[in-house]
Amino acid sequence: MKTVEKIRTIDEGHDITECVRQVCGSPRAIANVLVALNGLVRSDTLLLDNKWAPAVRLIVDLNRAIQNAAERASRPRR
Repeated sequence: MKTVEKIRTIDEGHDITECVRQVCGSPRAIANVLVALNGLVRSDTLLLDNKWAPAVRLIVDLNRAIQNAAERASRPRR
């Protein structure tokens, strides 16, 4: 038998909207998030744990948006 102790810290005063705003305002913070997401992909966590399905869909949408923007930018302007 194995005993596992789980400790969760919940910051009742943490405003996730403010956190997102601050992260989105920092290229370095965005890069850190992308590195962390890349690690989750490489470890198969995002694909094997169904709780990540909504995030995976948004990542796919982001990838499409980037590809579409790149295609529009590469077209000659008239």
